[in-house]
Amino acid sequence: MPAEAGIASQRAGLQSLIDEEESRLEAPGFTGDNLLAEPHRPLTPETMRLLAGLLAELYANIAKHTDPGELVRHLRHLRHGRHSYLRQRHHRIR
Repeated sequence: MPAEAGIASQRAGLQSLIDEEESRLEAPGFTGDNLLAEPHRPLTPETMRLLAGLLAELYANIAKHTDPGELVRHLRHLRHGRHSYLRQRHHRIR
């Protein structure tokens, strides 16, 4: 599989997982955007598995420990390919 196709497939899989988790957060009143940056190269299956677990844990923690409101979550794969960076900012709109 060409690298571009692998990246697109992995991005689609991650976006699907994010969309699923976002739907679960909408029910109790969470709103906001999920930003998924384009990976620079395909991730290994082990990295994808770990990333999926990390995302599931992040969304579970948001649901458990954060008040409903607007959230911005940003996920990006660092250029050197060794780490993923996840940031959550909570914004209150008054």
